[in-house]
Amino acid sequence: IGTKTAYSAADVTLGSGIWNFNDALIGTSTSDRKSCTKSARVVNSGKLTMKFDKSGGAGTVSISHAKYGTDANGSWQLWYSTNSGTTYAQAGATVSTTSTTLATTSFTLNLSGSVRIEIRKVAGTNRINFDNITITDYSSTTSNPLPALSSMAPASATAGSAAFTLSLTGT
Repeated sequence: IGTKTAYSAADVTLGSGIWNFNDALIGTSTSDRKSCTKSARVVNSGKLTMKFDKSGGAGTVSISHAKYGTDANGSWQLWYSTNSGTTYAQAGATVSTTSTTLATTSFTLNLSGSVRIEIRKVAGTNRINFDNITITDYSSTTSNPLPALSSMAPASATAGSAAFTLSLTGT
């Protein structure tokens, strides 16, 4: 869904919502790397920016990326906002795109509340294709269960003694 044939900055309505494409377009050529018939193609220091909040938070973000045509390698970063795009912070390290075959890079955000993302190409005049952007909902899980009593020595009847030992499991 969506059409944008020029690199000039503009908003594009996609199936997920409105995105701003800056130094980016929707590529459909045979040199564009894509899963189906279209992918985003970003040049220079271009960006793909969500213009809407994802209310379920963000557990992980996965993005497929590849070099356009026979272009040189490129690099990009994932940024996120938890305040409707007022400020952004980088997620993880800068990613190098070195293949003409789509590869998927995943970032763990584990952010509750409203989240939006921005993909930033960081340098060069080469082009990078982006496709299959997936954001999973945030899910709170407890990785440290409450400790359980496994043993106590001496027996509880003498718990006040100086040689009292309490052993816990799960800590």
